[in-house]
Amino acid sequence: MGKLAFFLVLGFSVIFLVMGYNANSVSTRAVENMVDYHAKTVAHNIAVSGANLAANQIFFDNAWKTGYSNIEFEGGYLDASVTVINAFQNIRKLATTGSYRGISKTVEVIFQPSKFSKFAYYSVSESGIHWHDGDTVWGPWHSQDYITISKNPVFWGKVTTKLGIKKNILPYDPKFYGGFEKPVDLPMPLTSVTDLEALAIADGELFSGKDTVYLTFAGDSVKYRWKYSQKDTTYHLASIAPNGVLFAKNCVVRLQGKIKGQYTVGANKTVFIDNDIVYNTDPRIDPTSTDLFGIVTDKDVLISDKPANHNGINLHASIFCKNEGFGAENPSTRPNSGQLKLLGGIQQYYRKLVSNPWPTHGFAKAYRYDERLRYASPPGYPGTGILEIVSWLE
Repeated sequence: MGKLAFFLVLGFSVIFLVMGYNANSVSTRAVENMVDYHAKTVAHNIAVSGANLAANQIFFDNAWKTGYSNIEFEGGYLDASVTVINAFQNIRKLATTGSYRGISKTVEVIFQPSKFSKFAYYSVSESGIHWHDGDTVWGPWHSQDYITISKNPVFWGKVTTKLGIKKNILPYDPKFYGGFEKPVDLPMPLTSVTDLEALAIADGELFSGKDTVYLTFAGDSVKYRWKYSQKDTTYHLASIAPNGVLFAKNCVVRLQGKIKGQYTVGANKTVFIDNDIVYNTDPRIDPTSTDLFGIVTDKDVLISDKPANHNGINLHASIFCKNEGFGAENPSTRPNSGQLKLLGGIQQYYRKLVSNPWPTHGFAKAYRYDERLRYASPPGYPGTGILEIVSWLE
């Protein structure tokens, strides 16, 4: 009996010793884990705070690259650097590191220039245009003017204006599903077209010395002639315009064709669309399409009054008219011309007519925003002068 009692006591003692050791070990590890988690959290918060502080500096000064070096912050240290990772496109990476008690965490933010091509619709002057019941706009919308609302138009992208809203016809209940903000001042840059001309001279193609140039895109090539009756000359686009920019100086442009790749046609006179302009790979069918096309002019872009355009037209492009607008040639006298199917966006000084009135004359509008333009833009397309965040990695 005495021996049995001794072994029972000894056994229970060993059990309690093991349990006590394990309990103490668990408690110790829990404290260590809590301390480690706290250090990682603080380091992460320092890095995020640094990214926000640096992003604010970049917002006010796009050229800011000073960064931060070993700045004391929240009991730890903050470092930040800005590097240019694509000089031509001015794409920049901000990297911030937060350090706390031997733990470091990093946040990386990519910035790229904001382009006017991101707007489904942009105007400097609305010229008394009303947005009515039945109007639906997809994508970002901005005007330097008032937006005049009649009843219940629908806006799926964010709407911004410099001057605000005018109510016209009640009941008044517009739908701003992407939000509404004012006052937002976003003027067209004065040098938008001349900057594009400079790019064409530097590493693109410049057309000049004639009254009119006819450009027909054929996949990765372009055909051009100076007179309607002339024979086309064909060039491989990558050879004559490595940067994707073509510019017509002091001559009217007449455009049509199929686009394969990324190109922008600029001009300081009127651009006429003589027939369909479409992508080789339609992004609505194949979302991996990288075909992009821009039209940029000092003047206007007009759908020409030609038989080829009297039974509808397809136009894949982002269109920028610095001093005038986008519309149809002879909107009040041309016949009923079917649907104007636009995939892209329009940025213009003021809106021109595509029909007057429909269905007697001109086009019915079937506009669709190209969602890829939120993050991508045709080469050399005019910028807003602001760098915007395109990715944030923690």
